[in-house]
Amino acid sequence: SAPWFGYRKVLKGGAWATRYRLANNQYRNFFQPYRNDIFAGFRTCAR
Repeated sequence: SAPWFGYRKVLKGGAWATRYRLANNQYRNFFQPYRNDIFAGFRTCAR
């Protein structure tokens, strides 16, 4: 809902390497496509 995200694709949530307050599904951020130092990926959970 932040207007400054604009047309960018948004990354939600955190990773095991991020700070505790960022490791939830309400945290949002974006990164430029050329960045290769981001802990991002698709995670699944099965019961």
